[in-house]
Amino acid sequence: MVKRLRPSRWISGTMILWGICSLCQAFTHNAAGLIACRFFLGAFETGVGPSTPLFLSFWYQRNELATRVAIYFGSSTVAGAFAGAVAYGVLKDLDGVHGVAGWRWLFIVEAIPTIVLGFFSFIVLPDLPENAGRWLTEDEKQVAIQRTRNSGNTDNNPFDKKQFLAALIDYKVWLAGKSK
Repeated sequence: MVKRLRPSRWISGTMILWGICSLCQAFTHNAAGLIACRFFLGAFETGVGPSTPLFLSFWYQRNELATRVAIYFGSSTVAGAFAGAVAYGVLKDLDGVHGVAGWRWLFIVEAIPTIVLGFFSFIVLPDLPENAGRWLTEDEKQVAIQRTRNSGNTDNNPFDKKQFLAALIDYKVWLAGKSK
């Protein structure tokens, strides 16, 4: 989808929808509502994870990319380390505030920054080097394009159904998915 839509729209849009689904969990009243929210939350969340390394490949050479992707995925681990402390604080301090249960506050507190960051990234996230006009001068754009082209990262080919199907039946893709 990142090939079909601008990365700023795809990544930001899925972040906003992911945050909205998370926020909606605070207002559910039964298991069916919560399950529906979790389903859509997972659907939108999976739109961000693989798109971000692809987005980074538009801007960095292959020898620079591994470090950036490691930082991206490593930050998820660090965030997870603090999530328990945040949850503890929210459940302890906000339970019952305005008559709202602590677990509902937890969804609210975690959703709002996601939604705000989604709108913020819609404004500041550049797309491809070719159309990053407000961020780069013409010379800087040419340098960015040439850097990634020289490293073999760029793929100007349209969506290829054959490549998609090959990836779909590749056992390594399934193993990587199961390891997550």
